[in-house]
Amino acid sequence: MPPMPPSPVTITIWLSQSTPIAGYPLSGLPTVQMLIAGNDGEELCAVPLYMEMAHALGRSLLAMSPDERLVPSAAVTLSRS
Repeated sequence: MPPMPPSPVTITIWLSQSTPIAGYPLSGLPTVQMLIAGNDGEELCAVPLYMEMAHALGRSLLAMSPDERLVPSAAVTLSRS
């Protein structure tokens, strides 16, 4: 059973890009990978996000008041390239 709140979790986020494959229009696009792991390092969830979804998620998190955030002390920085 995964940890129950307020159990600590670690969220790791990185950018990746797959090799384009002919006939698969979404292949080769950059994606944001998000890995959520429990305190013991057990992988709980891995989520690939296309850039539009990652931007929407970031905007939603930034729009939350500090009291609503999952980790109030976390700093989130969004940038467009």
